Amino acid sequence: MDSIIKSQIKNKTLSKLVSIGALFMLLAVPAMSMEVTLAWDPPTETTDGAPLQNLQGYKIFYGEVSSQYTQSINMASLATTTTITGLERGASYFFVVKAYTTQLAESDESSEVAWMAPFIIDIDADGLDDEWETTHFNQLETASASSDCDQDGVQDLEEYIAGTAPDNADDFPSLETTLQNGRVVIRFRTQPAAGVGYENRNRYYSLEQCADLRSGNWQPIPGATAILATGQTEQYQPSASSSSAYYKTRIELN
Repeated sequence: MDSIIKSQIKNKTLSKLVSIGALFMLLAVPAMSMEVTLAWDPPTETTDGAPLQNLQGYKIFYGEVSSQYTQSINMASLATTTTITGLERGASYFFVVKAYTTQLAESDESSEVAWMAPFIIDIDADGLDDEWETTHFNQLETASASSDCDQDGVQDLEEYIAGTAPDNADDFPSLETTLQNGRVVIRFRTQPAAGVGYENRNRYYSLEQCADLRSGNWQPIPGATAILATGQTEQYQPSASSSSAYYKTRIELN
């Protein structure tokens, strides 16, 4: 299981100068303050269809009131992602992106992305919701982000993200492989983000594959990414011509 938390919210973006494409939000691991990574598709043409030239960078604007942006970040580079730190838990934030050229001509703002930072209480600053900790361990001192209290090989922060029980060695994220008509089928059951410690949150699953574990080159499987967990069972069947590969789920919480 991959413990990276990531939320993707696609929004169409329009501009007079360029078409920025999809704007995403990627939520980082919980800490005392929140941080969000924005990512967007790079523009390739002007709105009249001409090839885009001389793109220099992007400006990100955000604030706690829709259409009223009190903070900004100037990215004088062609990178299409940036992390915004120091956000307040429980607060709502609104983001837009502009592109600009070497002649400093700016696009219109992208469509606005709204996001509310989850409000969790984490007095001991270990990344675990305190109520979730006390529910499973009756105190805050037992578990931490790196501990594995039930010795099942999954760290307690990963159990929190996955929605599995950190005090039950038989409960951990897993994949099931079966044969169907002579071909391998990969299945996994999703766990919705519900109950103590998951108020106003969602859990997402993505299936990834890797041909060689030594390379660490895990690739998302098209059509099996950012699946909202509702308790359903998901399955994937590699094509008959596929070579052997390793598979894992990336479980995401926002």
